Amino acid sequence: MKQMKRIITCVVFAYMLLAVNVLQANESLFYAEKLYEQQQYDSALLVYTQLIDEGFESADLFYNIGNAYFKKGDIAHAILFYERAYLLNPKDADIAHNLAYAHSQQVDKIDIIGQGFFKKIYTSFYRYFSLQTWVFLSVFCFILFLTGLLVFLLSPVVTLKKVGFFVGVFCIGISAISYSSASSRYSELENREYAILIEPAVSIRTEPSHSSKALVVLHGGVKVFILQERNGWYSIRLQDGTQGWIEQKHVEII
Repeated sequence: MKQMKRIITCVVFAYMLLAVNVLQANESLFYAEKLYEQQQYDSALLVYTQLIDEGFESADLFYNIGNAYFKKGDIAHAILFYERAYLLNPKDADIAHNLAYAHSQQVDKIDIIGQGFFKKIYTSFYRYFSLQTWVFLSVFCFILFLTGLLVFLLSPVVTLKKVGFFVGVFCIGISAISYSSASSRYSELENREYAILIEPAVSIRTEPSHSSKALVVLHGGVKVFILQERNGWYSIRLQDGTQGWIEQKHVEII
């Protein structure tokens, strides 16, 4: 009984602590928004950065940070945080619009090699729901599959057996699709493979060395795909297919 009371006390305390943290975060966000409205963008960014340091992360937070950087004229960091917001909530029209507009303000205009048709469709598909929704749907449908299987195996009524069989087949299919979508979304969120160039101008080189040949000079805001890491350098691929090397300190992972 004493142990149960301790567990309940710990759970209640944890929920109270979470509630306090959420309340403090909301107060900080409200204060930062006031600073933003007063055009005190540097002060607003300090508050937003403190929230990130405390472990808070959301599409709205990143979106607000992107707006503050954009107002400051820092296109590279604006794009970085718009990209982070878009990664968390790709269906938000405001995020997508501001991201596209920020990209249009870049110095470099890089031709983008489009995704294959089926890959593009699949990406849009697994981004349609959140990771939590896909996981719930997968587990729920798997439970329905088990229920249908039990009905098929145990029911003496032929009609119920047929219903159990078809329900089971349908639900295991939906569960598998949901699991695959959840895995893809999780991988996209956890394995951050894209980065944004944050320096005003940087040379992309043929080898991870300052003495190697410079392929092209890029400016802040360019999005790159990270291929590998070596001794403080990234091997990257641009959206037009060009590959080269850049120092890690010149980019930030989305």
